[in-house]
Amino acid sequence: MKHLLVAILFLAAAPLALAFNIQELSPERPYDPLGIEYDQDQQMVLLGNLDQFPLMYEMKVEREIELRLQLRQSIRASSMPVPFSLIVVKQEIEGRGVTEIGRMSSEPVNWTSVKDKNFGMTFRESEVFTALIEPGVYNIEVSTPENIGKYMLLVGNQELGVSYGQTLSNIRTTQKFFGYSIFSMLLVPQVYYPLGVLILLFGIHRTWKLRKNISHVA
Repeated sequence: MKHLLVAILFLAAAPLALAFNIQELSPERPYDPLGIEYDQDQQMVLLGNLDQFPLMYEMKVEREIELRLQLRQSIRASSMPVPFSLIVVKQEIEGRGVTEIGRMSSEPVNWTSVKDKNFGMTFRESEVFTALIEPGVYNIEVSTPENIGKYMLLVGNQELGVSYGQTLSNIRTTQKFFGYSIFSMLLVPQVYYPLGVLILLFGIHRTWKLRKNISHVA
């Protein structure tokens, strides 16, 4: 019975593993670039907190790719969307400065409300920034006029398979970052599906034992 329970819980949880790699990064000093090791075939999710200065990410691209970026913010943060914007630049060789690849400034009307059941959260989501980029070193800067606010930056669109345990850790990290309590974990399918299966199996087991005891007495 014990082995059957473990097997059923595993099968219930396995399809619910999310496909993302969460990183929460902050610079040691204001304006220091944050180096990210971006696998161009997988999606990266970056959690950032603007604390009176913009955040800048630096990544090396090995081949020509389509860069895809999208910003998210918690809908709980404020009644109106925080006006996050981003700019992408390429570092020129031999210290010749940078070349702007593109920028995105999201007006309040351009943020879309999205309920993400996998996180048990509702986000405001920006439009998608895309650009075809060549091999080189690139910087992505996220800012607001006041440089205050928390965000999620999605880099790329290819999914990354992670374990069920890592999935739960990623979800809790994200919820905690945006100020959600531990009880919010009960709202995600990665928790309530296995929990529901466990409760169902417990009820079946109790019913079976009760019937067995009754038949034994009879």
